[in-house]
Amino acid sequence: MPDSYTYRQVAATQGGTGTQVTTGPCLLHSVVINSKGASSNLLTLYDTVGGSATCSTIAIIDTTASVGTLLYDIAVTRGLLAYSNAGTGANYTVTFA
Repeated sequence: MPDSYTYRQVAATQGGTGTQVTTGPCLLHSVVINSKGASSNLLTLYDTVGGSATCSTIAIIDTTASVGTLLYDIAVTRGLLAYSNAGTGANYTVTFA
């Protein structure tokens, strides 16, 4: 495990918004839901760069359920893309190395 992690905090936005967290391999440590999303919002994490056709789904998170920390500690091989699908998205923080 790394001695420390880098983070990327993403403010709540309207659904249909993607955030490229990393553009290369990384270790996804955690996702922290700081404030809940609304209207059936889901946050999907992909192993991809720029939403290319070469992608793998890492997780689908219901951001309307609760705030809290989800631990992963998994390798991402291409890049980490977080996509908020519908309604108002959550405010969240991704930690990675």
